[in-house]
Amino acid sequence: MWWSLANITAITPVICFQAQLQLALFQQQPQQILSMEQFETNQQDALNQYLAGSSGESEMIEDTGAWDNYRASYRPLVEFALSHQFTRDCGQCTGRYRTLCGPRRAAHY
Repeated sequence: MWWSLANITAITPVICFQAQLQLALFQQQPQQILSMEQFETNQQDALNQYLAGSSGESEMIEDTGAWDNYRASYRPLVEFALSHQFTRDCGQCTGRYRTLCGPRRAAHY
C-alpha cells in the first residue's frame, strides 16, 4: 500500500477503505483531481505552496486551519495525490458562504 506502515495504527478502517478505493481508481484512471473537503477554497494558495515544496507541512496545517484529524485522516490522500501529481483542489466553500445555506441563514438576510 502507498501509506507508511509506520503510521498504520493511526489509519482508521474508513480511511483504509478510502486509501484502497483511491488506489483502485488511480489504477483504472490515473488522471484525477482530488477535491478535499478538509480545506476551504480560500486556502488554496497555502495548500499549493505546500504541494510545490515552498512551505512545510506544519506551516500548511497552521495556514489552512486544517482539522485536528488531518494527519490521520487526510494526509494519506494528500501525499498519494502529491506523489502521483494529481491536481489538488480545496473543495469546501468558505464558512461565510456555508452559513448562508445552513439553518442560521435567516439571520444573515
